[in-house]
Amino acid sequence: MSGPTLPIDQGTQRYITVTNLRDAHKQVLNPTGWTITAMARQGSVRGPLVATWRDDPGAGEYLAEVVDADPLIDPTVQPGEKWVYLHVDPSASNAWTWVTAELWVNLAEPSPGVRSESWQAHLQLNRSSIYT
Repeated sequence: MSGPTLPIDQGTQRYITVTNLRDAHKQVLNPTGWTITAMARQGSVRGPLVATWRDDPGAGEYLAEVVDADPLIDPTVQPGEKWVYLHVDPSASNAWTWVTAELWVNLAEPSPGVRSESWQAHLQLNRSSIYT
C-alpha cells in the first residue's frame, strides 16, 4: 500500500498527522487508549531505522498521541472524530541526516485478539541550507 508524501522542514516544529481514521465498516474510529507505534526507515522498507514514535515513548523515541480532529483544519470531520499526532520537534529534525524515509503507523486495541489499523506515508526531509 502506498501513502502520501509528507514534507518535513528540518529544524521546525511539526506534527505528522494521521487523519480520516475509519474502521472496516467506514465508521469513525476512536483509538483513544490504543497502543500507537510508528517507525520511519531511511529510503526504503529495509533501510535503517531513523525515528520511532510511541504513545508512551522511551529514551530516543518521540511522542505519538490521539487528539480531537480539528474542524478548522478540515471542515469535513465528523463528531467524535480523532486524529493521531506524531510529534517532531526542531532538535529532532535538526539531527536527521536522511532525505527520504518510509513511515508506518500501527494502532492496536489493548485487548488481545481485537482490532488493529495501519497507515503508511513517505517522508521527505527538506534540509536546511545550514546543513547542506
